[in-house]
Amino acid sequence: MRSLASLTLALVASSPLLFACSDDVASTDSLSPSSSSSGSATTEPGTTTTTSDPGTSTGEPTSTAPTTTLGSTTSTTDPATTATTASTTETTGETSSGSTGESTTGEPPAVCCEPTLCADPAISACVCTVDASCCEGPWTSECVALVTALGCGSCPPPPEAECCEVGVGPGCTDDAIETCVCAQQPDCCSGVWGAECVAAIDTLGCGVCEEPPKGECCEAHRSGGCVDAGVESCVCTLAPECCADAWTEACVALVDQAGCGICEVEQGACCMAQNGPGCSEPEVETCVCAQDPFCCAQQWDITCVEKVELLGCGVCQAEPGDCCLPGEGPGCVDAEVQACVCDVAPSCCQEQWSDACAALVEPLGCGMCGGQGEGACCEPHDTPSCEDAAIAECVCAQDAFCC
Repeated sequence: MRSLASLTLALVASSPLLFACSDDVASTDSLSPSSSSSGSATTEPGTTTTTSDPGTSTGEPTSTAPTTTLGSTTSTTDPATTATTASTTETTGETSSGSTGESTTGEPPAVCCEPTLCADPAISACVCTVDASCCEGPWTSECVALVTALGCGSCPPPPEAECCEVGVGPGCTDDAIETCVCAQQPDCCSGVWGAECVAAIDTLGCGVCEEPPKGECCEAHRSGGCVDAGVESCVCTLAPECCADAWTEACVALVDQAGCGICEVEQGACCMAQNGPGCSEPEVETCVCAQDPFCCAQQWDITCVEKVELLGCGVCQAEPGDCCLPGEGPGCVDAEVQACVCDVAPSCCQEQWSDACAALVEPLGCGMCGGQGEGACCEPHDTPSCEDAAIAECVCAQDAFCC
């Protein structure tokens, strides 16, 4: 006897109309949004397929007949395919979350890390709560520095700038200059190396950014060389560092010492020729220079000295003074001492008996200027001569050094 299921299968197989209806249902279900392309299969009526329950395998053939149920469609989905689909959906979800304006890497748009413009409203608002100028004007390097400093975002550290140039980040390329400046202005190393940091290099003596202009040849200054090209060339030929580095006091001294020029000297007596202009007596100086401006503009030479009396500005003929003291005119009262000294230093008799002339009296053995010594004649001491004038004279006649 055939079973009821076998009779039903035979009836369905022999009915073309019912088969056609089954095809229509299958076609309709294939267009349904609830159907899944994954794990579904089209089975021809009357064919035999092998289906496996996940995790089991029977190997038994099973006859599959088209279903007549129109209200639902059952689809079989492979678990591996489902996992892949879920993974894809999760990845897509992460990517689509970037559309909210948040960076998937946690980094702000690069434009906020460069001067001129910040296109991220959140970062811009964060920075502007501290520095409103960043939203009222251009997005400057200071604004860029605040992005990371305030925790508004994360910008890569900018490269250090040359120390004499304004940078977009802290510090500069020369460690020594950087340390010197930041010791006085810490913001230059914690904030932005701005214009004030560059200016501090010169003002704090940390280095030289702006080459200072050349100064006077008779004044020391930080730049090399001096304003008088002739004097500069003369000095720098002997001391190249005066033009290569700084014009120091040593360079100034060479102006006179090397005969490269004449620097301003202390004014001397009006009755004595000077290396510079003018003389020590204002009234005499004014009187002479009113007639001969050269004496006050260039040099108080021997002609100016002669005009002191010639123009009635003063009297230069002075009586010779003590040989051990500077005088107002040439020579001194002791003819022998004077002759002795002037043999070595003629200017002491031609121009003025100066301090230098008086100082030569004893070293040249021309005379004694120390007076009677205070030390005992029988004891050595640091001063010349000794307390007994007769003994001192006797000894010094043989050895002038002692007196």
